Amino acid sequence: MSEHNTLQAFIRSKVASPPEPEAQIDWAHRKEEWLKAIDGLYDLVKSWLQPLESDDTLRFRLAKISLEEDQIGTYEVDVLTLLIGKQRVAFYPKGTLIIGADGRVDVRGQRAVRTLVLNGGRWFVVERAPRLKTLPFNDDSFQDLLREVME
Repeated sequence: MSEHNTLQAFIRSKVASPPEPEAQIDWAHRKEEWLKAIDGLYDLVKSWLQPLESDDTLRFRLAKISLEEDQIGTYEVDVLTLLIGKQRVAFYPKGTLIIGADGRVDVRGQRAVRTLVLNGGRWFVVERAPRLKTLPFNDDSFQDLLREVME
């Protein structure tokens, strides 16, 4: 049998058998959990940097942006910006419908952009080279991340 006939048989078998019912996803709950996770991330970052805010070395700023995702629709989310001298480091949520993760936040500085992903309620730093891997997001990895994104 040629590949063409095998492909046709495969497609016909998909049409002949009804699809299995999809698991119902509570999109409102998923969005709510995503927004809580972002707030938790910001609280964590602020807790690490709070002593520097107290002595006016840095400031925090929150600003709303709109995100739009399939199934969830358009919603507002906060961007956290760290104002450090003349530099800015901003945490931009990208969405919760991410392949291989429960959410993504890009951390943008003047020198680079790094990615954080949410998996199982925990945040991870994405390392892209030499191979894609994730590292736990903690005060040490946050320090490394800031060094990479700032000038």
